[in-house]
Amino acid sequence: MRKYMAVTLMLCAAMLLVTIACAANLAIYTGKATSNQLGSWGNGKVAVSTEVKKGTTSALEINTRGYSEGGYFMLSAAADLSEYFTMPTKSFLNLQVKIPAQAAPGGGGGGRRRGATPAANDWQSNYAQMQMPGMQPGGMQPGGMMMPGMQPGGMQPGGMMMPGMQPGGMQPGGMMMPGMQPGGMQPGGMMGGPGGSGTRGSRTPTIVRVLDAVRVLLITDKGQLDAGSFKMEDLKKTDDWAEISIPFSALKGKGGGSGAKLEAVVLTGNAEGKFYVAKIELVK
Repeated sequence: MRKYMAVTLMLCAAMLLVTIACAANLAIYTGKATSNQLGSWGNGKVAVSTEVKKGTTSALEINTRGYSEGGYFMLSAAADLSEYFTMPTKSFLNLQVKIPAQAAPGGGGGGRRRGATPAANDWQSNYAQMQMPGMQPGGMQPGGMMMPGMQPGGMQPGGMMMPGMQPGGMQPGGMMMPGMQPGGMQPGGMMGGPGGSGTRGSRTPTIVRVLDAVRVLLITDKGQLDAGSFKMEDLKKTDDWAEISIPFSALKGKGGGSGAKLEAVVLTGNAEGKFYVAKIELVK
């Protein structure tokens, strides 16, 4: 009799532990969402993908243009976070995220500078823009004609240099003409006047960023909680899906604490592009 009682008590204890564990694990997104649960953050977009899945779970597709633009997923009912904040170092927000390979906006490769080395298919047009009007490399005019009174390298007839000049555009003493390189070239291999662009003024190359990090923000009835941003290269991946695990102790903002109720999760990226989220859950 005592033996059966002991077994019964053990089973009851096990069931209680399972119940407690289930109560502490809250699935937020598991592959389904109504139109009322999804919304734009800034000028971003979010939808349940019809193409990308993790296993049998359809992922959220977020179109972002920076950390201030993306999408949000709203819970069907606000979730009390009190029990997670009682043990913030042992409570976590977990996500599964995937960023597909994508070119930088404008068709360039990752990190390509606008105004840098042109692609193979547009080298001719870029090369043409680099020349001085009516000029060809070495001071040649169209048809191979030299500038009046000039020879290659700035030589006059008879091998005489232009006044004050030396071969290759050098001044006396080996000094170059301002903004020039040997052969009369400007930095970058361009002919022409100051600025080095073959056009008026100069152009400063700008870096085109490629999406490689995501940011997570929690919205509660008390305010916002910043969960931070995460670069994909720093995360553990399985089949190209990165695992993000954020302890509650790392959440920053005034939206937390006892009694706080989670209403929505905001997802954005660090640059223009799209990424996918297959799972969002709270674990304790």
